[in-house]
Amino acid sequence: FKPYYLAMFLGGAYQEIMGNLHNLFGDVNVLHIKLTPSGYKIEHVVKGDTMTEVLNYVQYNSDGLVESIRRQTEQALQEEKITIKESRMLLQNYENSLSSYTYLI
Repeated sequence: FKPYYLAMFLGGAYQEIMGNLHNLFGDVNVLHIKLTPSGYKIEHVVKGDTMTEVLNYVQYNSDGLVESIRRQTEQALQEEKITIKESRMLLQNYENSLSSYTYLI
């Protein structure tokens, strides 16, 4: 005997707005799935928003944010508050996060 799992996700316009741009999360990834005799097939994938896209919706420029972090990092380096390795990691992680999905996966 194998358990049979069924998931249903109910959402409407209100939930869509409250969970997305209202809280600056953006659109979620969406899969269009078709049932087949042997299981299922993913027909289409709609990618959710990146952090940069969500920030653009509220008039923030990600290039400007990166530049601001870069300047602050340089100042911290000059004041010997962080190392060169730490500054590189910080900038790389910051830039990577801006191009990534807004939800934890």
